[in-house]
Amino acid sequence: MIAASAQSGLASIYYHFASKEALFLQLALDGFAALRKAMQRAAEDRADIFRDVSSAYLGFAQENADLYRLMYDERMLANHEELRKAERDTLAYFESCVAADGRFPPEHSGNIACTLYTFGRGLSSLGASYPDRRVPEEEWHRLRSGLQYMLDRPSNSD
Repeated sequence: MIAASAQSGLASIYYHFASKEALFLQLALDGFAALRKAMQRAAEDRADIFRDVSSAYLGFAQENADLYRLMYDERMLANHEELRKAERDTLAYFESCVAADGRFPPEHSGNIACTLYTFGRGLSSLGASYPDRRVPEEEWHRLRSGLQYMLDRPSNSD
């Protein structure tokens, strides 16, 4: 199926990849690179870096649902240190964007970034439970609106 999609022969794929696992690993690594690039593009205008980068992250998860699930596949992550490093690097970039935004106290920005990052992973799992493997648009809107309300609401305490 992969060979047919790539309009390539099976032998050509195995010339470049020793196994299906190696192919999936490369796809997942490329996915993390694409996710970081999407967040970097969103951070360029710096108008609202937190909202823009968060939207890029969550949008990538929704628009690339199958790739996103592969990137965070538990077995793949457990077996490949380079994949865990790609995930850590992506989270570190996201944390740097949240810190650069300046709206959160420095002692909380890392935790906020980690929480939203994990929210994205949860959305991916939620999407897997639907027939087309995507969170329906109305549900997606409700989740994003609820999250935005929580983030925009002034806090009464730290």
